[in-house]
Amino acid sequence: VADFVGADRGLKRLSLTRLDELPLQPLDGARGPGLAGTATLRDALSTMLSEGSRVVLVLDGDGEPHGSLSLDVLVDRLSS
Repeated sequence: VADFVGADRGLKRLSLTRLDELPLQPLDGARGPGLAGTATLRDALSTMLSEGSRVVLVLDGDGEPHGSLSLDVLVDRLSS
């Protein structure tokens, strides 16, 4: 199965989880680019890398931030 899925199976798993499916961290003054809750963990990682940020703000349906996701949490999620 591992050969079939490939070496990048961890990255593929990131595209299966949406941000609004996760327990988010409180905003607590967090700053970073915003993503809709329907975005995936893969989208979050891509945004963090392209924007040079360690945090993304997760936006609700009205475009308002309601939580954050840090790179550390994303990496923990990837390794579990």
